[in-house]
Amino acid sequence: MELRPRHVAAWLIALAVTVVGCTGDDGQTARELFPRPDSQAGRSVTLVKVHIAAVEVPIGTAGESEILWGLLDREVMALDDELFLSANGLRVGVGPREDWHGLEDVLVDMSGRQYEPITVAGLPGAPVPVVVSQHDTTQTVFLVHADETISGMDYPPGNYIFSLLLALDPDGRTLTVTALPQVESSYRKPMVVSSRGGPAMVRRPITYNLYPLAFQVRINKGDFIVIAPSKRAARETSAGRSFLVRDHGGVPVETILVITPEIVTSQVE
Repeated sequence: MELRPRHVAAWLIALAVTVVGCTGDDGQTARELFPRPDSQAGRSVTLVKVHIAAVEVPIGTAGESEILWGLLDREVMALDDELFLSANGLRVGVGPREDWHGLEDVLVDMSGRQYEPITVAGLPGAPVPVVVSQHDTTQTVFLVHADETISGMDYPPGNYIFSLLLALDPDGRTLTVTALPQVESSYRKPMVVSSRGGPAMVRRPITYNLYPLAFQVRINKGDFIVIAPSKRAARETSAGRSFLVRDHGGVPVETILVITPEIVTSQVE
């Protein structure tokens, strides 16, 4: 038998009445008979969060502060790596969560002011860029290597960045943090990229990676990382000076970075 349109409509109406209207002891509603899948139920979302405080202090203060470095574990990387970073104007330490308020007191004493951390969020497996300084002139940086050789390069005006990559360790209690200093040019270079609509012209900065200065530390959840200039940042062409020292109203100041990374997983209800 051929079902004409009006017959089909009548049949659908009858089915709806049967399903919705007849709900006895053993009856079911339409929602029960035809459940709608909830694509979000039980789904979790993981984010990387990096909390950053940038504290400006008089030049030479950070590298000389025995109180500051007395709070921190400086043996967080191989001795050769620590000496290499120090020779290039950078110093790294890690502090436990329970010493956070002590660190705050020291930084307030050194800077004479309170500071407000900011949060930068990202996706797992992707680097989180932390802009630490900006230069509108070319910066010449010479790296001093362990074999006492020197290499140098002129970097263009732009952003000076610590690119941070976070990974949760298999024990579930510690994080491995990899930091790579980068320079991102203010100049935007035109280039052709592929898109769904076909080739497209875009302008993107040129990124310079300072691979010799990359370092890695392992921390417990909730611990913080301090990156500051070392005494060698006094050298005009040191990396530490280009990244963490700037002129503030005619007065040179240096920046102490306090970084608290975390990986957060939230359940979507």
